Amino acid sequence: EAQAAADQRTREWLAEAKAIPADRLSPTDRVSLDMFIGAREREVATMAFPGWRTMLMGVLGGPQSNFADLMLPTPVATAAQVEQLFARMGAYPRQMQHQIERMRSGIALGWVPGRDVLERVLRQIDVQLASRTEGSPYYGPFKRLGSAIPADERTALQARGRAAIERDVVPALRRLRAFVADEYLPKAPANGALAGYPDGRAVYEMLVRQQTTTSLSAQQIHAIGQRE
Repeated sequence: EAQAAADQRTREWLAEAKAIPADRLSPTDRVSLDMFIGAREREVATMAFPGWRTMLMGVLGGPQSNFADLMLPTPVATAAQVEQLFARMGAYPRQMQHQIERMRSGIALGWVPGRDVLERVLRQIDVQLASRTEGSPYYGPFKRLGSAIPADERTALQARGRAAIERDVVPALRRLRAFVADEYLPKAPANGALAGYPDGRAVYEMLVRQQTTTSLSAQQIHAIGQRE
C-alpha cells in the first residue's frame, strides 16, 4: 500500500512539474526543473517492471546495510534526537519484514539476485552479527552523544542503546539472514545477467537509456566500445 501511494505521488509530482512554464524561470531554475522531471520520469519508467523493483539487494547496499549506513549521519546532539533514533530502531523489525516480503514477492516473479551477490550479502550480515554490541555500526551514534546532554543522562542513553540493538536490530538482521540463506539463495541464478530474467532485456534497455541519456540500443553502445 505504501509503495502504491508513493508511486501515485511520483506521478502527481511529474505532472505538476511538467505544468510549470519553464520560459518564466531563470536559467538555473530551468536546469533544476529539467533534472527534477528527468528523475521522476526514470522512477515512472521502473514502475512497468514490478519484478525488477523487488531486487533490493546488491553488493553495494540493500536491506543488509542501509540501516547501518544511516547510523553515520544520524544526529545525536540532543536527547530529542536520540529519542528519534530509538523510534527508528523500534520500527526497524517491521520495516525489515516488509522488505523481506517484497523480496519474497520477487521470487514468485522470477526475480532473485545472482548467487555470487547473495553469498557476499550473507558475509556482510555475518560481519555485523559477529560484532560486539559496542563495536557494531549501530552503536556508533551512542559513542558521539552531544556534550550538551548531561553525563549521567548520556550513560543512561547508552545503556538503552545497547538494549535496543539487542532487542530490535539484531533479531531483525537474523531474520534477514535466515531468509537469504533458506529461501532467497536456493532460488538465485548462477548467472545474474539481466537477459536471464523475465523482461530482463527490456529492463536492460531502460537502464541503458537512463544511464547514458541516449536513445541508442545496448548493441549499438557495445559496438561503440568495441570500435573505440
